[in-house]
Amino acid sequence: MRVPALVLWGATFGLALSIGVVAAGEEKPPAGGAAPKPPGGAKNEAVRRDEAPITADVEDEFGIVLRVDDVSFYRPSAGLMVSSKGTKLTELRVWKGAHEILVPLRNLVRIDVRGKADHDLVEVRVIVRNGGILEGKVERDLEIHGIVQFGQHVIKFERLKSVVIRS
Repeated sequence: MRVPALVLWGATFGLALSIGVVAAGEEKPPAGGAAPKPPGGAKNEAVRRDEAPITADVEDEFGIVLRVDDVSFYRPSAGLMVSSKGTKLTELRVWKGAHEILVPLRNLVRIDVRGKADHDLVEVRVIVRNGGILEGKVERDLEIHGIVQFGQHVIKFERLKSVVIRS
């Protein structure tokens, strides 16, 4: 039985790559075992800054203010067999009339809950980094998760009065 030369060459090339032979034109990793630095260092540092934990002062409907570290926003799971805390959000969905506006969480400065709009939504006033003010509605079952001095923290939007983002 004859094996085509292309198959033999492909198998030999695959074996050579798997044992660490580097093809011509590629850089070898540094001898110290350190991984090479990815291109665009300043851009990667900006991404890391955006992933830094958020700290916020959260005031509830009773006027109690707590400093919450590592703040994140969640949409809770629905159904009978709920086993997770829900979906972590990267943006806040605000409805203003028929418009649906997605505000990145990194752009938030303050959220004031003004009251219940209907059975699924609450009226809010959102202030963003550029000084813009957006008034509209958000889902009332959204949650803010984080860490306080006493342990884990969870509060639903329907029980909030305000959230002031500190970092």
